[in-house]
Amino acid sequence: MQNLNIIQWNLNGFYKKINELKILIAEYSPDLICLQETNFTDKSHTDLRNYTSYTQHRTNGLRASGGVAIYVKTFFPSKQININTHLEAIAISVQLNETNLNICNLYLPNQTKIELFDVENITKQLPKPFIILGDYNAHSTTWGSEKTDYRGKIIEKILENDNMVLLNDTSPTHINIANGNLSCIDLTMCTSTLAQRLKWKVLPDIYSSDHLPILTYFIPRLGDTNKNKSRRWNLKTPNWSLFSDIIEFEITKIQHNDHSNIENTVKTFTDMITSAANIAIGSSINLTKKPKVPWWNDEIKRAILNKKNALNTYKKHKTLENLIQLKKLRAQAKFLIKKSKKNSWKEFTSSINPKTNSHMIWNKIHSLKGLNRNQEIHITDAQGTTSSPKDVAEKFGTYFQANFSNDIYKQEFIDEIKIPSENSPITSTINPCNSEQIDLNSNITLNEMETALKKCLSKSPGPDSIPYCFITNLGITAKKFLLDIYNNIWHSGTIPDEWKKGIIIPILKPGKKKHSTDGYRPITLLNTMTKVMEKIINLRLIWFLEKNEILSKEQSGFRHARSTMDNLIIIKTEIENAFKHKQILGMISLDITKAYDSVWRHRILTILSKILTSGNMFKYISNFLKERQFQVKVSNTLSNTFYQENGIPQGSSLAVTLFLLAINDIVETIQVPVISNLYADDFNILCRSNNLNTVQEFLQKSANNLSDWSKKTGFSFSNLKSQSIIFTKRRKIKPLKITLDNLVIPNQDKIKILGITFDSKLNWLPHLKNIRDSLSQKLNIIKIISHTTWGGDSSTLLMIYRALIRSKTDYGSILFNNANTSHLNMIQTKLNTAIRLSIGGFKSSPIESIRNIANEISPKLRREKLLLLHCARTKRNTNNPATKIINTYIQEAEKKNIKINNILDRKPYNFPPWNTTFNVNLSLTNFKKENTIPSIYKNMLQNILQEHPNSVQIYTDASKTNNGVGVAMIVNNQKITYKLPPQASIFTAEAIAIYKAAKFFHSECVSPETKCIILSDSLSNLIAITNTSNPPDTTKLIQEETFQAGKKGKQILFVWVPGHSGILGNEIADKEAHNAIDSTSTTNINSITFDDAKIVINTYINNKCHSHWRQLNTKLNQIKNNTNLWTNSGLSRKDETTINRLRIGHTHLTHSYLMSNDEPPSCDTCRVPLTVKHIITECHKYNQYRDQFHISEQICQALGPNPQDTNNLILFLKKSELYNLI
Repeated sequence: MQNLNIIQWNLNGFYKKINELKILIAEYSPDLICLQETNFTDKSHTDLRNYTSYTQHRTNGLRASGGVAIYVKTFFPSKQININTHLEAIAISVQLNETNLNICNLYLPNQTKIELFDVENITKQLPKPFIILGDYNAHSTTWGSEKTDYRGKIIEKILENDNMVLLNDTSPTHINIANGNLSCIDLTMCTSTLAQRLKWKVLPDIYSSDHLPILTYFIPRLGDTNKNKSRRWNLKTPNWSLFSDIIEFEITKIQHNDHSNIENTVKTFTDMITSAANIAIGSSINLTKKPKVPWWNDEIKRAILNKKNALNTYKKHKTLENLIQLKKLRAQAKFLIKKSKKNSWKEFTSSINPKTNSHMIWNKIHSLKGLNRNQEIHITDAQGTTSSPKDVAEKFGTYFQANFSNDIYKQEFIDEIKIPSENSPITSTINPCNSEQIDLNSNITLNEMETALKKCLSKSPGPDSIPYCFITNLGITAKKFLLDIYNNIWHSGTIPDEWKKGIIIPILKPGKKKHSTDGYRPITLLNTMTKVMEKIINLRLIWFLEKNEILSKEQSGFRHARSTMDNLIIIKTEIENAFKHKQILGMISLDITKAYDSVWRHRILTILSKILTSGNMFKYISNFLKERQFQVKVSNTLSNTFYQENGIPQGSSLAVTLFLLAINDIVETIQVPVISNLYADDFNILCRSNNLNTVQEFLQKSANNLSDWSKKTGFSFSNLKSQSIIFTKRRKIKPLKITLDNLVIPNQDKIKILGITFDSKLNWLPHLKNIRDSLSQKLNIIKIISHTTWGGDSSTLLMIYRALIRSKTDYGSILFNNANTSHLNMIQTKLNTAIRLSIGGFKSSPIESIRNIANEISPKLRREKLLLLHCARTKRNTNNPATKIINTYIQEAEKKNIKINNILDRKPYNFPPWNTTFNVNLSLTNFKKENTIPSIYKNMLQNILQEHPNSVQIYTDASKTNNGVGVAMIVNNQKITYKLPPQASIFTAEAIAIYKAAKFFHSECVSPETKCIILSDSLSNLIAITNTSNPPDTTKLIQEETFQAGKKGKQILFVWVPGHSGILGNEIADKEAHNAIDSTSTTNINSITFDDAKIVINTYINNKCHSHWRQLNTKLNQIKNNTNLWTNSGLSRKDETTINRLRIGHTHLTHSYLMSNDEPPSCDTCRVPLTVKHIITECHKYNQYRDQFHISEQICQALGPNPQDTNNLILFLKKSELYNLI
């Protein structure tokens, strides 16, 4: 489809605004102009030069008023579409290449009464695809209005149509001249097939009309623009072997050089990597005007070339043979493109998770369509509008540099605190001989580097053009060379300048002005080699901080086993307690102005000097914070270099931890009865009492303390962005009047904390409305993809549904679980629609059947599941303040026989994990059990034992049956057994057996031997022992016990032995573990792991869902009596939709009467009600086809999960001409 620009505008008088209209045309050169309130009469001259005009005048007015008009450039063939309506509307069809675009312009004055039928009547008359736009005078929070009126609800109903998409992005389109209020009443809707190619924006120009012009345009294909191109590595088919070999060879030429000049060494190594990549991987830059799409490959290129050659051959020689060859090659090219699109989409969707935002998916849709995703930025300020990428980048650079300058600090702080402090040297008071300090400052190891690389999954390169995968695929010599670089930097404290320079990409903040620099936030790209080193240092620092409990327990941000929900559930519980005791709760949400940018670096180093010695760690961080530089990139154009005077570097994992240290003591300013709540820089204080004056007094005192704190630290609070709120059931309560630096903090009746809107009555209605409106936008993605051939299969759509839509309702659902059912239904309706669209269900389908096909549980059950999982996760960390809050929920879970009160606590290691290894022998795994006789295993094991004479040998095993779980260890002739809760997994049981063996040797064994061999047949547990980066909780117990034993000179070796292979100790341990289950004398261990609890919770929820399904009486119940997933692998979208509808029992053929209020259909042949069961198994009309394709007379088999039955049914439907009626 050709590129097309459409401007819509309610100009309120064509003749009065003609000059402004001409300015608009001159600036934007629209191909179509849709005007409302033209105020034409039958005698009016309505033409515009170079445009074909179509007008509809108001005929019932006493004066010239209302009316609509469409103007089409004469270049485009067009014609009017006659529509039967009493509304002010006009429709046209514009010919674009080989297709037609249909556009309807609509004006709905406030005084005109409309119903749903009136608008539906128009949409039903318009040929597809179409755009319907205009001034609707309809308000809805879905498209950005403050409220939803009756007309807004009508339009919302229209948008519930599977094929309708709203393009509005919530930007205001109307200004009330009298009071200056903004609203969104001009709308643009289209069919879903068009939406993926259209872009919508309100123009910044303010003309004399109270409506703003709107530009809707087709996104150009990538080849339609000639912007700056960036070079990309060809990572789809890299030759990693060649890449590694080249570097391994080249590095021999420099590996003996010293690293005295670290700048030159890093540059040489960087150049070596990029040179090898150019040879072994290659890069490309798209300089042609052909569409560059992710599914393009050489095979498609050849197929299209062959097709073109065949066409030319046929033009020259029009023979039947050449025609057949042309058709064959055209079909082949079409098939390859479709297949490649599907593969590209599946590759992308496999990476989708709840953190994937809708913007990424829109970009992928545009990419598959070959559309230009480049977002040009234009900045408008007092100097005018800046469009050149270079100039825009400079504007951003100047703006961001100002944010990092001393101007962010108050002059009083600079004069009295900052300058005097920075003129005084920082001296550490920590003993450098402390064992922890020695470990912290020890050499970086290769194992640490490999562990850090495993956490680096991004394919994006840094400023040096090196992505993480280049480092991961280096050879061993090159990795050791890089390790030498790291250790040289580590000991010298000198970081290369290029490693302290970042490239900032400006990203538009949600809901902010796109033509202003302050509407953007900086995302910084750093060199990947330095980010790997920073991860290594950061992991060490986090271990030290957590082990010594230096970070405040109130801080939940960026900490293991902590989340925003910890803070939010504390706030919710405090509010509920206030309601329960008829109290008043006051809360202040404090906004720290540019928190990361204003961090005082000297303060960080002062804090570190009190916990770190002046060794490698301190020197590295000190240099890390100094002399930071950045450039800004806009449209692949770089600005000049700017300097970051203050703050911490963006994009660095280490910087986040340093920020937590910088803000850590903010909680010390708060004293009881005030409660503090901290997530990174999101700080809230709350206090409840029977007396408002008491709440006021204590919160004001806390605000004063915070003001004093800010004057000493350099942080400052924004009085306007900070908010206060009162929660109470009392009526006519006065607002809080809290001052911060002599300015009153604004009081609100609702407040947003960490993405959750709390209202003063805690009825959750404002928050649920926000979710509903957000889901309406995200539903467009499902609608669009469900109408494509490359991405419309149910599994993909459900994946997107879970990542974008369900995750939106999941977040915070444990908080609003007890909200009013009618309020919860607002979001449940959207969820139901999304699932139905994903599986292709007919509109009348029962939601329970839809969920069953999609393998989805109900929202109510899901909220219960998430609450139970949150409780289990929180219980895992006893240092979390939220553990005190969840006891009520845990008691409720106990009543359901869900035991989560005895979950193992997860604590930081007592030893430095980077300097600690464990001795695990897995050599017997080299012999496959099916190919190895027991005697060989016995002989090999004997060899291992002989290598370690005078060692205590302990065999361990575990057993799990329906009656319970038992573990055993065998030491010489001593048999020790334990019994675990029945919820414990076999992995947990085997791990506990190993742990008890290690503990026995460490603490209880009276043998004089200093060596121990623990033999287990649990390979997964023994492999886990070697993992110190993120092991299972039970494994940490084993590692801790082994380390403590080592400190006493007791060494433990873990050996894998095959089970049931005649190894005596293992056989005895197995038998004793089994016997322990039913023994009354066995010692009980009442602990399970979080992973065990997850299994228990999932089983409970699944059983509950299954039980509910068995009680229903839907058509799907007749063929499917369980909630297991039935896959439809290999089916097209159309086939899959057809089968799903038939299984549910609701199809267009049998149930469309419900949409049109007609009578239920009857079978013309048999004179009985027309049902799916009748069509497939009973109707005499189709007996022949039923026999031909072996369709079972049993509906449960005909529509069952068997792939052959499914394929036969599809053939039956096609042959009987029913396929397109379903």
